[in-house]
Amino acid sequence: MTDGKTVFISYRRGDSAGWAGRLETDLCRQLGPDTRVFMDVDGIPAGSDFARYIDATVGSCDALLAVIGPGWLKATDEQGLRRLDDPSDFVRLEIEAALRRGIPVIPTLVDAVPLPRHEELPPSLAKLTTRQAVQMDNRNWEAALNRLVRDVGGDLSAGPPRLVPSTSRLDFGVLRQGQELPRRTVLLRNEGGGELQATVSTRDSWIIARLRSDTIDVLIDTAYEGEYQGSVVISSAGGTAKVAVSAVVQAAGDHTPVSTPPQPPWGTTETASSSSTRLTRDIPTHMVMAIFALVLFFPTGIPAIVAAARVSSLRAVGNMQGASSASARARVWAIVSFCLFGLFIVISIASSPSDTSGY
Repeated sequence: MTDGKTVFISYRRGDSAGWAGRLETDLCRQLGPDTRVFMDVDGIPAGSDFARYIDATVGSCDALLAVIGPGWLKATDEQGLRRLDDPSDFVRLEIEAALRRGIPVIPTLVDAVPLPRHEELPPSLAKLTTRQAVQMDNRNWEAALNRLVRDVGGDLSAGPPRLVPSTSRLDFGVLRQGQELPRRTVLLRNEGGGELQATVSTRDSWIIARLRSDTIDVLIDTAYEGEYQGSVVISSAGGTAKVAVSAVVQAAGDHTPVSTPPQPPWGTTETASSSSTRLTRDIPTHMVMAIFALVLFFPTGIPAIVAAARVSSLRAVGNMQGASSASARARVWAIVSFCLFGLFIVISIASSPSDTSGY
């Protein structure tokens, strides 16, 4: 660790005093006695120019942490004017001093507050929006703290980053077709040091995975009915992890209990891809039957064609149960068409007038 480090925590008392106090305590514990961490500019001598005093005090620091909470941006004075627009506002003076002197400024965002936009800040603070921010809350506190310790040059004894997801499985249970996209979350914990630098991906088109700071939002597309098994892959500097995702999507009016298909016995050599290929091959489209049905009896041939066409699209997205249901509907409508055509022929013959003229 570099001796003599000084870290200044800039905060607004009515906005984030609790967070700033916790941050000061934890930074002192992590950085050790050789690093000074302080939060307030105290003891300004009487008659001194407080702006110059703040500039000199902040100027002696190695880094400034700008703690930004929900009320930081819009805090007002007794006249109802925004404090940040006041050139003598202490928080503004502290950050201006650090930016002017080229001191590293780290926006430290608490309570899920976003980084302020360029147009929301006075011109003298505009450069704050170009600084890499750190999000801190109760869920990711230790990981974010480790990052701050590393960034200000402390001795991080926790070692390299280590990814530990909050769960390895998400079971959405039984969903209804067309319902609003259900959501589950996975917290990415870093039980080491440094940054995780996580990315998220999935090969399943029915899974929507979004990375949000240290949290992954997982949503399910309920457009098609079926039983789904998939996964989300998390890659990071602290390792790779996989989260299994399962869901059953039923038609809105279908209350039939869903049974889980039997699992292959231990020791089987069949892979997931070969199993999927076999299932896809076993689900016929009945397109030929549907075409004949359309030719023979148009009214019921239409739904047969539509159902047969859906089989291929459902198989393509891995919705085997939905494809199987569409295949069955195509076959039923085709058979109905054949029966109705035959009945039409019989009725036509029976109702034709008999030739009684003789010769």
